[in-house]
Amino acid sequence: MRDGFKVIDADAHFYEPKDIWDRYVEPEYYEQRPRVARVLGKIMHEYEDGSSQPVARAKTLFSQMEAKFGHAFRDNWSLESRLKDMEQEGWDIQVCLPTNGGGGGGGKENPGLAGALSRAYNNWAHDFCSEASQKVKFTALVPGQDLDGMVTEAKRAVGDLGAVSIMLPGAMPEKMWHHRDYDPLWEIVQDMDFPLSLHGANSGSPVANARYLTLPGPFVALQETIGFPFENMISVGHFM
Repeated sequence: MRDGFKVIDADAHFYEPKDIWDRYVEPEYYEQRPRVARVLGKIMHEYEDGSSQPVARAKTLFSQMEAKFGHAFRDNWSLESRLKDMEQEGWDIQVCLPTNGGGGGGGKENPGLAGALSRAYNNWAHDFCSEASQKVKFTALVPGQDLDGMVTEAKRAVGDLGAVSIMLPGAMPEKMWHHRDYDPLWEIVQDMDFPLSLHGANSGSPVANARYLTLPGPFVALQETIGFPFENMISVGHFM
C-alpha cells in the first residue's frame, strides 16, 4: 500500500534464466528447443543461431541496468529482490510479463514447438511465483498460430497454474482478431472471467516496430514512445 492506496504493478517483467528451455521444454520438443548462447546485460537471450532481441535496442539498455535496478540486477532478478522492491515501493501485487518467453521466435513457423514453448514458459513462471503467489503473479503465453492450442493453454494456464491473464500474440495471417475462428478463445475468456493483455508494440502487426525497431540511438526512444501508446490504442479500437 502507498499513500493509503493499494497498488497493482501491471507491467513488470520477468528476465528468464539462461537454462529455462533446457529445464522446461517437454521431451518431444527438446531437440528443437531454443539454445541460449548468452544473456545480454542479464536481460535478453542471444541464441546459438545468432538470433536475439534487437541488439541496437539492447545496447542502449545495458549500460543503464545496474544503476537503474541495483540489487535486483546484482541478484539476477531473484524473487527475493522483487519482493524487496515491492515492499520498498508500496506495491501490493505485481503482474509480470515475459521478456524472452517467446524463445527468440523459435516457434513461429512450427505450431507444435510454439505450443511447447508456451507451456514451458508458463510452467517456469508458475514455479517462479509459487513461493509468493499472492503477491507476484504472471501473464501467460499462448501459441499464436494454433487456435486449439491457444484455447487449451489459456484454460490450463489460468485454471491450473494461476495465471491472471493471457498475452495475445500477433494474430494469424489474414485472420485479424475479429475473425470468427477466434470465437472459442473469447468464449473461454468470458467463461473463466479473466482479462486479455495487449503489450504495446508486440500486439497485432505493429507499425512502429516495422519502422524503428532495428535502429539505434534516439530511434529506440521513438519506437517506445510511439509503439506503446498508439499500438495499444489501435488494438483496443479494433476490439471495440
